[in-house]
Amino acid sequence: MAHAPLDSMVGLHVLVTGVAQGLGFLFARPPCLEGATRIILWVIDEEKLLEAVEQLKLI
Repeated sequence: MAHAPLDSMVGLHVLVTGVAQGLGFLFARPPCLEGATRIILWVIDEEKLLEAVEQLKLI
């Protein structure tokens, strides 16, 4: 089955795991910048999650 390229995240619901640091945090940035409708951030450490959320709000 062929897939169309993703040109925009506008209107999408996006799940990002491991968002507390590293690649997970980097993968959380594009949906914030490109207008995703809902961004679900998943991480085990609640304190690090809250820190990541605060940083992503500044984008």
